[in-house]
Amino acid sequence: MHFTASVSARATELSTLTYCNSITSAQRTLLFDKSACLFMLRLRYTKNFHSTEQEASAVKYLCAAVSHITALYIVLVLPFKHFIEVECFN
Repeated sequence: MHFTASVSARATELSTLTYCNSITSAQRTLLFDKSACLFMLRLRYTKNFHSTEQEASAVKYLCAAVSHITALYIVLVLPFKHFIEVECFN
């Protein structure tokens, strides 16, 4: 994922993004800020975990255009993907 401002996230940070709660993770990392109409990423990393034994986090906002594309993906593409998987592979 490309950020239009700030430092890009590491691949290890992006691989942990979740947009909805699951059985194993009750905390989403991709959130929608209604007041700004932007998606916010809460990234967790363990850069200094060995010395501090604590995870750190960084919050980044996607720009309006990328937020819109992300919303379309979550609302349109993922349900369609799920429908195809159920109809064709189950």
